[in-house]
Amino acid sequence: IAGTTRSQFYRFKGREYVLASRTLGASDARLIFKHILPNGIGTIVTGAVLMIPGVIFTEANVAYLLPGVLQYEGGIVSFGLTLSDAQSYLNHYPYLIVSASIVMVLIMIAFNLFGNGLRDALNPSLKGADN
Repeated sequence: IAGTTRSQFYRFKGREYVLASRTLGASDARLIFKHILPNGIGTIVTGAVLMIPGVIFTEANVAYLLPGVLQYEGGIVSFGLTLSDAQSYLNHYPYLIVSASIVMVLIMIAFNLFGNGLRDALNPSLKGADN
């Protein structure tokens, strides 16, 4: 996210409206919060939201493959721990693994669809375009 934010700031730093505002005496804070950040926030937020499914999948893989490494306190349950625990009951109760996998897939698809919708809503190049 930091790299995306930095690239967005460098992308909009050299635009004409930022240079014009700087010429008129705008402070750096005003340039950041009034000109650069509103134009780059769409890409930053979308990148953060689209990163969530990858994080969920990575955490589930680590928790499944190394169940002793991740010990959560307070009754927090991971998808990977759930799948790892249900693996011993696979022969008699296959729905335990199938249901946990379906829920994980639905959550990941929901975040992907939300991120894509957010990207389309916040993309300034699509404003006024009929898609």
